[in-house]
Amino acid sequence: MIPNDTNANGAAETSSILKNGKLKPGIYQIQNLIGQTFVEMQGSARTSAVGPRRRYRAEKWDFQPFRPGYTIRKVYPKGSSKPDLYCAMLEGLGNRSSVAVSPYPAAWKIQIVDEEKCRGFEYIRVVWSTTEMVWDLAWWGNSSDGNKVQVFAGNSTQPCQNWKLIPIDDKANTIRWTGTATRGCSTCDDIESQRSSCN
Repeated sequence: MIPNDTNANGAAETSSILKNGKLKPGIYQIQNLIGQTFVEMQGSARTSAVGPRRRYRAEKWDFQPFRPGYTIRKVYPKGSSKPDLYCAMLEGLGNRSSVAVSPYPAAWKIQIVDEEKCRGFEYIRVVWSTTEMVWDLAWWGNSSDGNKVQVFAGNSTQPCQNWKLIPIDDKANTIRWTGTATRGCSTCDDIESQRSSCN
């Protein structure tokens, strides 16, 4: 469980992305455990990449059940006339293939990471269909702005393949919780210590 924190109104609450052991459908920001950066859509190629650490600028993604998995749809500001775009694979499925966006929905399998590996925080792995290829922040979780989100063979010892979903209140369009919950591990003081303690 994610620890108690405060919501936009200052009231304490406990947030969880799970219901009955499965991901709750809803709108989230997606943050990498190691890079601490967020998934965004960048460039004319419409590929997903990791953007700034500042959460108020991070893009939002709608996770909804679809066949055996979930679709991951980019959320635009209310009133936007832009077409729906979904995370997908458009350039093959080898190691280092970029995660892209497409007007056609695709089903991703969501795996819940063992909470004990990350000090009780809930993390996920995003898996392509029936394969073992998972979302991976390139260059071992490098936090450089614009570093790409790719797929790579899943490896349970690689925390750069673990992602935190930050719930968004879709009615108020605000983040539900802040503070220590933005950290990958509550006991880590910086990114380097996080790399070693979350392996």
